[in-house]
Amino acid sequence: MEWKVTMKIKNRKDSLKQPFECTGYWWLPSQPETVRAGVFRFAPEQGVQLELMGRFNVPNEDGPIEIIYGRSSQGDQLTLLGCRPVSMQFHQGGFETIPHICEIAFVGNFQPTNDLIFSKCKIRFEHIEQWADSKYVKNVSRPSDGPHTFVVETGVRGELTCDEGFKVYLDGSFTSTSNDHSIQLDAFTSLVIEPTESKNLDWFMLKAKTLQNLASLSFGLSEPFYSFRLLGNERKISKNISDIEEINVYFWEQSPVYKSRGSYPLIQFRRFEFARPDILNLWSSIQLDYQEVIDLVLIVLAGHYTAPQVGFLMVLQAFEAFDRVSYPRTLITSEAYKTLYDAMLAAIPSGTEKAVRDKMTSVIKFANEPSLRQRLKAFYEHFFAELGDDPLGMSKKDIGGIVDTRNFLTHYPIDLKPKSLPSEKIVEETDRLCIMLIMSILEKSGVPLTTTIRGVDLHERFRRFGIGYLTTLRANEEK
Repeated sequence: MEWKVTMKIKNRKDSLKQPFECTGYWWLPSQPETVRAGVFRFAPEQGVQLELMGRFNVPNEDGPIEIIYGRSSQGDQLTLLGCRPVSMQFHQGGFETIPHICEIAFVGNFQPTNDLIFSKCKIRFEHIEQWADSKYVKNVSRPSDGPHTFVVETGVRGELTCDEGFKVYLDGSFTSTSNDHSIQLDAFTSLVIEPTESKNLDWFMLKAKTLQNLASLSFGLSEPFYSFRLLGNERKISKNISDIEEINVYFWEQSPVYKSRGSYPLIQFRRFEFARPDILNLWSSIQLDYQEVIDLVLIVLAGHYTAPQVGFLMVLQAFEAFDRVSYPRTLITSEAYKTLYDAMLAAIPSGTEKAVRDKMTSVIKFANEPSLRQRLKAFYEHFFAELGDDPLGMSKKDIGGIVDTRNFLTHYPIDLKPKSLPSEKIVEETDRLCIMLIMSILEKSGVPLTTTIRGVDLHERFRRFGIGYLTTLRANEEK
């Protein structure tokens, strides 16, 4: 029999949301004989820091150090990347102490080589259990005088594959501690990214971020990383015992200040298996095309309530960016507009001041593009064709109020002030545009609007736009 052991990292938190620190000894890969004592710290707000007692012998003392190796007093092996000393130094007990800010830290049971190649990645984020629809622990009924039993179901739950040569799946695990009087059980889900061939750190970071964006849109809210773990090779300890190289990755992540009210997904991970099993083939390019739109929508959803007008303008900026990427078009042909453009420029009187002439030229330059009103009308008509009357509660007359409010908030013409929306209506229209943009981006990835609309009815934040859709869809399916 052969035993496989995963070396656990001791006496610390493995979460990107929990601070921790450890003492240890540190050296450069090229100078293993020069060892310095120091303190490693991680905090979600500051990222990775290292305080070294003394300096390394490097040509540029103030420049970045690519890699620093370390070993903690608890026996963990640490690898720090992109370490830069800060300007402040201080002395402690006769030793010069130099603080460093580091981009990334690896903490685990091995130190990766300089190529930073790994076999797979396991990530967790805020609502991953809801995305996986995880229900691991079951209470098994027993006679009143018999033992009471809990069953924990773990393992792979759902899988998506990509033609690029990797697969993504949900993996259920658990940890437990017990004594004669009590037991503590924690079951959890990880999202595993497993390529057919080992990949470097940049590849895993990029894929993880891509999937984080997909999860965020699936929930309609930002999903910050809770943990990030990389696995290396399997190593033989003895003839019948082997262990798996495993490290936790630590870095600073910009995350939203405010958490969303909703945590029920618009579309669960397992739903992609049925609605769009090849979504990973499309998602990387889709995310690249719409990254600015995704970022703006998630920022708005994270905390625009402190300033409704700002959130409103940001989501309209996101909408125009989406429309320009999705439906590049002009009102007339470029050739026809060139004639018109030249005629309009020629009509500007020769004595016009330069500032006025430049402004008029700029306005004329973009006059062949659809207006916000025209873009919103086309957007509405697409949803109308797919979902029917007043899609997500939006009517044609709402378009005028949105346009007038945007124009008032950007130009402040006094005649538009009475036509601009009140604050509570601005919040409503902002949320509605957010969910419509989320659904539209997922639609570009091959997920029909009629699939994502199912989740709107159940989403705490967006359900006011979707009540009745799920009932109607189910009734149509039964016919």
